[in-house]
Amino acid sequence: MGLTADSSLVDNDPGASHKKTRKFAAWKVTVFDGIGVATFVLTTNVVALVWAKAKFPLDNGIATAYTGSCTTSRKITIWVDLAINVLSTLLLAASNNCAQILSSPTRADIARAHGRMKWLDTGVPSVRNLGTIPIWRSCLWILLFASSIPLHLMYNSSIFSSRQSHNYNAFAVTEDFQNVDISHASDWISEPILQTAGVLQRNFSSLTRMGNAECLRNYTQPQFLTNWHNLLIVTNARLPTGETIANAYSGNWTTTRGSAEWPCTGSAATLNAIHTDTAKESCSILINTTLVWIVIICNAIKILCLGVTTCIRNFTPLVNIGDAIESFLTNPEQDTARLGPVSASDVRKGRLASRKHVEYTRTVRVGRSRANVASRTRWTFCVIVCIMLLVLGLGLVMLGTGGNRVWTFGTLNPNNLVEFSLGLSVTTNVILANVPQVAISFAYIFYNNIMTCMVMAGEFAKFASTRKPLRVSRPRGAQRSTFWLSLPYRYSVPMLVASALLHWAIARSLFFVKIDVKDPNGNLITSAANAENGDYASGYTGCAYSPGAALAALALWIAFIATLIFYSIKRLHPSIPVAASCSRALSAASHCPRTDVDAAILPLQYGIFVEEDDDTLYEKVGFSSESVEPHNRCLPYYEYMSGPQRSKAVTETHLLNRYSGRDEHTGRWMVPSDQSLLLNPQHSQSHAARYASARRELEEDFRQRLGPYGGSSQASSVQIQDEVELTPSYSPLAEGSGKRNAYPLNHFVIVNGQRVFNYR
Repeated sequence: MGLTADSSLVDNDPGASHKKTRKFAAWKVTVFDGIGVATFVLTTNVVALVWAKAKFPLDNGIATAYTGSCTTSRKITIWVDLAINVLSTLLLAASNNCAQILSSPTRADIARAHGRMKWLDTGVPSVRNLGTIPIWRSCLWILLFASSIPLHLMYNSSIFSSRQSHNYNAFAVTEDFQNVDISHASDWISEPILQTAGVLQRNFSSLTRMGNAECLRNYTQPQFLTNWHNLLIVTNARLPTGETIANAYSGNWTTTRGSAEWPCTGSAATLNAIHTDTAKESCSILINTTLVWIVIICNAIKILCLGVTTCIRNFTPLVNIGDAIESFLTNPEQDTARLGPVSASDVRKGRLASRKHVEYTRTVRVGRSRANVASRTRWTFCVIVCIMLLVLGLGLVMLGTGGNRVWTFGTLNPNNLVEFSLGLSVTTNVILANVPQVAISFAYIFYNNIMTCMVMAGEFAKFASTRKPLRVSRPRGAQRSTFWLSLPYRYSVPMLVASALLHWAIARSLFFVKIDVKDPNGNLITSAANAENGDYASGYTGCAYSPGAALAALALWIAFIATLIFYSIKRLHPSIPVAASCSRALSAASHCPRTDVDAAILPLQYGIFVEEDDDTLYEKVGFSSESVEPHNRCLPYYEYMSGPQRSKAVTETHLLNRYSGRDEHTGRWMVPSDQSLLLNPQHSQSHAARYASARRELEEDFRQRLGPYGGSSQASSVQIQDEVELTPSYSPLAEGSGKRNAYPLNHFVIVNGQRVFNYR
């Protein structure tokens, strides 16, 4: 994940550097940039912590940074949440960049893996490489990964909001309420409620008068009682002499969720007036210094890992495709020199070609979709996390459609509380509120990984149609360099922005909240009463959700998925194998003519080139700075046609016309009339002996080549005659005619339906 881009393949990038020498490799500059980002985030967190501890008193590690208007508090919280998610996204990007570099193989790592008949990922974030790379790099990778989990679990809840709401008493009284002694009402009214009535009686002149509609809006709608307090309803009720209180009603902020309307309608008597005492609105922004400490520690661990990565000597990772191609062209692997156009799928499924040359017919081919580039494991994890997040988003949205739920966007409403979180500890509630944040981070990692694979494969395929220089970490000659790793900025920047917005929308969808409640007399109800009562009347510490924000997050996540699907159905250029990130397939593709000694530092193109060996011309496929023929006709290698890649076989006549061979004695090329003998049956015992010998040789070669990848039990069962028919090939190219003067070509053919494979 992270601010990445392909530093090897993108054409005409105005940001690419043409500087041929630099003090540091491009990947080190990327890590230094990450250190700068992480240091900025760390500094911000440390300053916030020092400011909170120095300026505000702490209560169990909680600092109250602001108390005042709820509107102001809400605005501050929105912007603080956005800033936190931007900082966490940048920090995660820097961390993932470094993790990708640490898991990138060096040439020595690849040599060890290939020696054990394994392969490594190149140019993409990889977990499979951890078992092959040195232990110190694996440990740094694990530290970077592990430090991300508590960071995302804690960061969004390190700063949260709280508000005060009010329980209230409502009294229906007669018009002479101000002048009547109410002390005798204690016979049927509890002492605390009677005290409230006494306060209202003494302060009657300062009460605020409101109408029925305003009363209903303020006391019966789902909202918090932050501005209003106790009610005095003056009625025309007739009571015995000396009585003035007709009825008393107690309410709290939880009963406002579709609560009774009696206080505002006066169902038992006709209302003359409604008076209420106002309350000072009080909302707070709190800083949990313990959580900030955890975030700072995780941040410091990341900076330490990034710094160690830049200080290690003799560490030259192949962080992108350009580095890998340059390395393989400069020091080619002999084991892959004759494999030809091998795809990553062939390597994964143990379908490597024989070392012998193979020719196959021209076909009308359709390139594979980009979806086939990423491995099944990557897709599986990505799909699982995507479905989990879709279910979570749909669940929160559906909660907003039931009962008395209220559609809000990131604001707190008493009808949208997560009721089961009431009895949970603060730590548990913090984790509960931020589990979606961790899930989004994992989803983005998998998403970025798959996008990296597909974009990298698409850019790699451009070498089949376009001549261009490599983009490498240390440019030489015509090579170019950029400071990103696997995704161009046109992909990575929008993904980062969308990721930050998605994290922010999730933070506004499910969040930690604290509600303090005052009794009708203005005394704060303690949290101990909350545990004893087992309800919301005395306050709430838990989680709340916002259906509107959840819908926005769901829409944004669906857009993420739609973009991935749209890009994955695009097809790659068919004239180059889909090497993806597979080191073995890249090694097989990265061969050039022996005379093209400076190919790696010159503009390259992938295609067919001709190379002479012992006075014999051979057609090969690979990279070259010289002229190449597009890889869209007979190729001198073996290839399995499988999976979504489709081919349409041509006619047998056309097949023969495209077939070519050269006599090892005369050097003459066969003509179409000679090639008819290639399909003739055996005519003599000597032919049969040659056929049997060739078949045994091929079977043994298959066992040797397929065994390490296909498994020994599978390789031992390879039987060529079950799949193809072998025919020895002879051509009467010398003077004269007849079998006596026929010279054997040093190859044989496999006839398999309408496809001819020529093994030399």
